[in-house]
Amino acid sequence: MGLGSLAIPGIGPMIAAGTFGASLVATVASTGVAAATFGGVVKALTDLGIPEETARIYTDRLRAGDYLVVVDGAEDDISRAQGIFSTRGIQNWGVF
Repeated sequence: MGLGSLAIPGIGPMIAAGTFGASLVATVASTGVAAATFGGVVKALTDLGIPEETARIYTDRLRAGDYLVVVDGAEDDISRAQGIFSTRGIQNWGVF
């Protein structure tokens, strides 16, 4: 499993596991520090198929100190994650 990490000014540390997570960190890192603060995270998320409006909400939540959890897996994995998110009060989640 690959692991990537990056500190983003204004957002904080980002740690991502797996090839999907490492790709997200690499995309954000490649945008440069100024862009990564806001637009880089939005771009990285939209490049992964998340609608721009939702990506902006997620970025705002990251800046507020919340966490972003991305589950990339088989249909059973996604279903299991949906069940956990819906019963544990996780906010602003979706399947893309």
